[in-house]
Amino acid sequence: MSSRIRFAVVSGLLVIAAVVGADLNAPAASEAAKLRATVAERACQPDARTVGHRLRTQATRVGRIARRKARLARRHQRLDHPVRAARNRRKARRHAKAARTLRRVGRACMGRVRAQRALQHAFAAAQHPAPAPPSPGSGSFRVGLVTSYAENLGEVEWVTDVGARIMRHEFEDAPDAWDDSFYRRTAQLGITVVPLINTTTVPSSEAARNQFVDKFKAHVARYGPGGTFWQQNPDLSQAHAPRVFEVMNEPYVYWQGGPYDPAGYAQLVKRTAEAVRPVNSEVKLALAAATTYYGPENNGAEWIGALYAAVPNLNDYFDVVAVHPYAHDPSTCNPQARWCFRQVEMIRSRFVARGAADKRIWITELGNNTRGEDASTEAEQAAYLTRYVEMAKSYGYVDGLLYYTYRDFCTDSGDKECWFGILRPDGSRKPAFDALRQAAQANP
Repeated sequence: MSSRIRFAVVSGLLVIAAVVGADLNAPAASEAAKLRATVAERACQPDARTVGHRLRTQATRVGRIARRKARLARRHQRLDHPVRAARNRRKARRHAKAARTLRRVGRACMGRVRAQRALQHAFAAAQHPAPAPPSPGSGSFRVGLVTSYAENLGEVEWVTDVGARIMRHEFEDAPDAWDDSFYRRTAQLGITVVPLINTTTVPSSEAARNQFVDKFKAHVARYGPGGTFWQQNPDLSQAHAPRVFEVMNEPYVYWQGGPYDPAGYAQLVKRTAEAVRPVNSEVKLALAAATTYYGPENNGAEWIGALYAAVPNLNDYFDVVAVHPYAHDPSTCNPQARWCFRQVEMIRSRFVARGAADKRIWITELGNNTRGEDASTEAEQAAYLTRYVEMAKSYGYVDGLLYYTYRDFCTDSGDKECWFGILRPDGSRKPAFDALRQAAQANP
C-alpha cells in the first residue's frame, strides 16, 4: 500500500475512532450526537467539499486494492497455496474495512454539500427541464461514460462534464438511501443510468443465487419504470428511469466471474429473468458476452455456445447483449482475436446463428490505457475512441457505447489499470476528453 493511501486510511480510522469514543463517553444519546457532530465538523475543515471528495476518492482506491487482494486469495486457494491465500484474505478484509471507514468519513463531510447541490439542481431542472431521452433498444445510438461502484455522487458530475446523458454505474448491494440520492441527482440532470447489478463471482450455491436474484429484483422494483422510487418522487421525470439492467460484469474472465462456469451464468440469467419480468415487463436484461473465456485455466474456452448448451432456450431470458471489446487499432486487429474491437461482429454472428438476431448490442465498457503494459499514446487513445464510435454506429445493431473511464485513479506507471482515464491524475485533459465530449454530444 502506498504511503498516501496509508495516510488516508489512518486519518479515516482516527476520525471514526474519535466519533466512536464520543459515543462511548457521552452521558446520553443527545450528548453523543452533539459530540459526533463536533468531531465531524473538525474532520471536514477547512473545506468540507474538498475533504469529502478526497476521502471518497481514497476510499475507491483502497476498495480496489481490497478486491485485488481478494482475487489473489482466490487464485492462491485454487493453486493450493493456503498460506498465501490466508494472508491475502486478511489484507483484503483490512483494506475493505479501511475503505468503508473512509467512505463514512467522506459522507459526513459531504452531507451538507450534497443537500445544497440537490437544491440547486432541482431549481435548475425546474427552470430548464431536460427533454426525454430515446428509449434504449429503439434503434437509437448513444454515447456515455462508465463510472465506478463507489458511492460518490461526484461521479455524476463526470458525466455532465463530458456532455453525456447516459452513464453506467455498478451496484453490489440492495437499494439504500444513497442509491435514492444517486437516482435523484441523475434524473435532475437529465441522465439515464444503465445499472450493472454485480457480484464477486458467478454464484455457485443456491443461497448465493437467491441472494443475487433478490438484490436484482429489488433494484428493478424500486428504480425501474414505474418503480416505488418514482412513485415516491413525482417531481422527477420517469423518462430517465433505467430500462437496461446488466446481469453481472464480466463472468467470462477469472478475476470477475471466478472459474469457467458458463452454465452457472446462463442459469443465473434465467433465474433473474423469471424473477424480474413479473415485477416490471419494461425492463430489459443485458447478458454479458465475449467470444471466449479468459483465465489461467480453460483460457480460450468457447463462451456463447456453452451458454446455450446449458440453457437451450436462453433467448427467452435476455433482451440485450453487453460486450466489452477492449482493443487498440480497430482497423488492423483480427476479428477472431480476444482483444479486438471487431469481436463485436463475431459475437453478433454467433447470436444470430442461434436465433437471436433481434437482440440489440450495448458496448457497456471500452477504453485504452495510456501507460503500463501494451499502452496506447494519448493521441491514439483519442483517435481510437472516435473510430470505435464510428464503427459501432455503422453496424446498425449497436444501441450504445459507454466509455471507460473519466480519470486516471493512480500513478503507478507500470500498472495499466491506473491509466484508462480521459483525464490525467492531476485532472488535466487528455485529447480523448474532447473526443468523448464530441461523440457524447452528437449521440446523447
